[in-house]
Amino acid sequence: MSGNSQTWPAPDLRSLFAGVRLEGLRTFLLVALTATMPLNRVLEFGDKRANLALADVFLPLLVVFLGWRMLTGGVRLPLLGVFCASTAAFTFSNFWNLESAMARGGVTSVVIESAKGLALWLYFYAVVNLADRRRDLNLLLKTWTVASVFVSLVGIGGSLFFQITGNHNPYAVHFRARGTVEDSNLFAMHLTISFFLTLAWRRLTGSRSLWPWAAMAVQVLGVIFSASRGGVLAWVATLVLLLFLWSPTRALVAIACFTVILGTLVGLAPYSGQLEISNPVLARLTTTTVDLNNPEAAQRRALWATAVLEFVRSPLVGSGRGNYGVHNPTSIPGAQHAHNTYLSLLAEVGLVGTATYVVLVVAVMFAPLRRILRRDGGGLHLPTCTLLAALAVVGVAGVTINTENYRGFWMMLAILEVFRRLYLEQDAEGEA
Repeated sequence: MSGNSQTWPAPDLRSLFAGVRLEGLRTFLLVALTATMPLNRVLEFGDKRANLALADVFLPLLVVFLGWRMLTGGVRLPLLGVFCASTAAFTFSNFWNLESAMARGGVTSVVIESAKGLALWLYFYAVVNLADRRRDLNLLLKTWTVASVFVSLVGIGGSLFFQITGNHNPYAVHFRARGTVEDSNLFAMHLTISFFLTLAWRRLTGSRSLWPWAAMAVQVLGVIFSASRGGVLAWVATLVLLLFLWSPTRALVAIACFTVILGTLVGLAPYSGQLEISNPVLARLTTTTVDLNNPEAAQRRALWATAVLEFVRSPLVGSGRGNYGVHNPTSIPGAQHAHNTYLSLLAEVGLVGTATYVVLVVAVMFAPLRRILRRDGGGLHLPTCTLLAALAVVGVAGVTINTENYRGFWMMLAILEVFRRLYLEQDAEGEA
């Protein structure tokens, strides 16, 4: 080389990409994913049915954002070991049962199930990386609340439309509201989660507005119009759990007295029996399925029995994701789920895959639960209890429906992780 030649240093890519500001994109994705997550449609791909959400449209843009975060060194990947273990367990289960999967649904089924597993984790890491500050988490909770009111009103409108006109519509299954989530039970679960998230948002922001109370009333009304007995049970059970965790004795006594008085008044009210009979929603909610010979109970029993048989056949790795009933078909045509999250996981991914779910949930719940058990009190006590109650809704509802592929569940896990980072950790540092 000549003496006057000049060498140029290699460009610093991290500095180059760090100069690009994507704040607008980050806020847009946070709002767009949260608002459109409950807008679902079940589509047919040959013999395979897949529940797609409008939020899925934004996932490619989200990948670009996460790629930029990775290049700038700012990407957050909590529980990365659990992600790797979970992905490995599901991949091995699918590979082990590849022949059965191909025979049942072909390449389409294998591709859909593989993409579904990665997409759910993508929703988790989306919230974790999009919520940088407390105001971001509050914006997410507010957006979720507003969107849930829309979903609830759509479902209630669909139910009333059918009851008044007798005409079918996409937003209700006969008289049972399902809104935009394609299933009445899932509709009830989503609104119950939204109820607790609204309460958490109100507490975190210190809002004194009346509209959050109106939003919670609409959410509860939507749960009632869903005529989902499991949904109502999940709402009541988690509300009791919230009261137990919060545990001011005077409030518990007051609520117990109010409940007894309200139940007595309803029982003594004239024409209450006629009201239950004339309204199909109330008529369904006042019945319980306790007889195993009941047609609905018999269906669930058949679905659960199939899941148990699948698990016994391959207890470690299961029959593969999306392969429920491939070796032990149910007596119900077209059944693709066991209507029980726990049995479905054991049947499809076995003990190994199910263990990764357990580790994930326990890891996310550990810090908030420890905070509650320590009885530290303070302004974060009620929001912590409320967020845990919202996650518990998924656990209770999972006894009667499949919740493992519900996008809101994975976003709820991320919300708790973000809450730990932005509130619990900072509060602990302030006390130190």
